[in-house]
Amino acid sequence: RLSTVEIPFECNRPILYIHEIFDEADLRKRLQKVRYWHQSDMEMVDDNWYVMADVLEEDTFFILDEYDNYQDALNAMMDQLTEKGYLDNEFAQRIWQREEKGSMIFEHAIAIPHTIQMATDSFVLAIGISKKPLEYKGRNAQIIFLMGLPDTVQENGYLLIRLYDEIMTIVKDEENR
Repeated sequence: RLSTVEIPFECNRPILYIHEIFDEADLRKRLQKVRYWHQSDMEMVDDNWYVMADVLEEDTFFILDEYDNYQDALNAMMDQLTEKGYLDNEFAQRIWQREEKGSMIFEHAIAIPHTIQMATDSFVLAIGISKKPLEYKGRNAQIIFLMGLPDTVQENGYLLIRLYDEIMTIVKDEENR
């Protein structure tokens, strides 16, 4: 598991804590350690398989150019996903409670808001993009990777690690930014 805040309960997987300041090199190093520690437990997956392509749905991609700030844009994404049955009604409240503990907006104008969702047993990934920076508490986001994690996330820990790794690859790709 990856977290930006202290987890108050026991997990059957290691927890990697990342700081509000997004240190890409440090996170990559930590991800490699987790892979090493759990090599025997991880399912073998072709390196050409992308979790994002498998998890992302056409109706979970958002153009956010009409919004002036991060809070309005993220709320619009969550409202639409809740209406479509991807997220439960309390999801947005849990996101904003988590945001109060530590910002989920990182360097490179990337935001990765995430919490448990109770609507389905599947990962929910939504991506929102904006041409202009969406400001929130002195930070700016232009790409939002919104994740709803099923309550069974421990069983799917490898998929979560792969998803974070793919996000890191996108962040690192300076040529296409």
